[in-house]
Amino acid sequence: MDKQRILVVDDEIRMCESLDTLLSSRGYDIQCFTDGGKALSYIQDQGCDLVLLDLMMPEMDGFTVLSRIKKNFPDVQVIIMTAQGSAEYAVAALKGGADDYLCKPFEIDKLIKRIQNTLKTSRLSKENALINGKLAMTEAQLRQAQKMEAIGTLAGGIAHDFNNILMGIQGHLSLMLFQIDATHPFHPRLMTLEKLVESGSKLTSQLLGYARKGRYEVKPIDLNSIISGNVETFKRMRKDVLFIFDFAENLSLVEADTGQMEQILMNLFVNAADAMPDGGEIIVRTENTMIQAMPVQPFTLKPGHYVLLTISDMGVGMDEATRERIFEPFFTTKEMGRGTGLGLASVYGIVKGHDGYIDVQSEPNKGTTFRIYFPVSQQPAVAENEPSIDHLLRGVETILFVDDEDEIVTVSKSLLEVMGYRVLTARNGQEALQIYGQQKNNIDIVLLDMIMPGMNGERVYEKLKEINPDVRILLLSGYSKDREATAVLAKQCGGFIQKPFKINDLSRSIRQAMECRTDEQQ
Repeated sequence: MDKQRILVVDDEIRMCESLDTLLSSRGYDIQCFTDGGKALSYIQDQGCDLVLLDLMMPEMDGFTVLSRIKKNFPDVQVIIMTAQGSAEYAVAALKGGADDYLCKPFEIDKLIKRIQNTLKTSRLSKENALINGKLAMTEAQLRQAQKMEAIGTLAGGIAHDFNNILMGIQGHLSLMLFQIDATHPFHPRLMTLEKLVESGSKLTSQLLGYARKGRYEVKPIDLNSIISGNVETFKRMRKDVLFIFDFAENLSLVEADTGQMEQILMNLFVNAADAMPDGGEIIVRTENTMIQAMPVQPFTLKPGHYVLLTISDMGVGMDEATRERIFEPFFTTKEMGRGTGLGLASVYGIVKGHDGYIDVQSEPNKGTTFRIYFPVSQQPAVAENEPSIDHLLRGVETILFVDDEDEIVTVSKSLLEVMGYRVLTARNGQEALQIYGQQKNNIDIVLLDMIMPGMNGERVYEKLKEINPDVRILLLSGYSKDREATAVLAKQCGGFIQKPFKINDLSRSIRQAMECRTDEQQ
């Protein structure tokens, strides 16, 4: 089999040289160009399978190169790689025909996976077209899913970084609120700022929902109960909407995050109400169902038992072109200021993150129906947790705090010292391992950020376990509890807290992690 040919188009010579070495060693035929025009000429004469394309280049920018490739060489796949990580750049590149999008710096393993997925999709598309033209619809759906995956990766990164910023703000607010009482003239303003931080965190939760990094309190729940509570809340906002219920009496439990389920319901209720500007009915049904097989879609369901949630309205409906795009991030039919285009995108991500399936049927002037399938839980219902403790829980132990963000390290150290702890700090995995190796007998618990350059939290955890099998760890992340954090938590009894967190929440999580380990050792 001939080697697959990849063109690297980047004005940074060192980037070209590095990718040439790394990708050639994996069996690819690599050609490097620092000029977009020369790359286009090469494709014209020699052809290629895939282009790794930088956006910001002096002679001919990446958008122009992308446009000409897609116009003249539609079978050539393009992965954008750029240091410009804004959503606008990502959306523009993907709308321009890019097959995937990576933000610099990136890990080589992540790039290899994206290359393999893109080339595999291209190969399957060509084979399908040769075998049967009827599979063209499947190809479009797979390509759409890949684009949504690329934007999801970007959205998750933006949300993570934004939560880190909010963490710095929340940390300083917690310190100020701790040092003043309610009679201080600035106290109401500080409380208002704290509420604004919470609002910002809710916005990032939508991005995390789409990126499928939002499941962090998964447990068996009764969907009927969740729906009833949310409907009561929604009725107070939209009194012109009448709800009609058709609930299954013996509805099976689903294993889900309550907050994420509420986010799904609120987004769908808002959309349904907005589709009926003069008011109307929203019909909500739940039922137990058995799935044998699903039609080909961007993602499918395994055969088994499911809970089916159906939400219907009698509103203005959608044409086919609109319906095909409703789950795309930043796509909205609402007027400026009334929609971000993230609501249904986050619904899509949450459903997919819960191993579920969502389908929509709609016609102009005939209303819209969403059907959502959730796998049935095999676990019994879980009792609700005790109410959160509002007061500060103190300690005298020694903590090693590990995070790559200087501001978070600084403010978190102050927060921990206010609680009474002695604090050591590290700004990367290597430094953390060095400090812990030297002072492991004096360190009682490690507060470890999951997302760090060079060595992530999971790798640091494994190395810490080699030094001390009984190490206590509390995980931190600007993401919700993702797969990496879940994998680590499965290996040890510690805990997880999502940024931005308040001082009382942090104090409680530390004590729970300490007590959990103590119980385990007894």
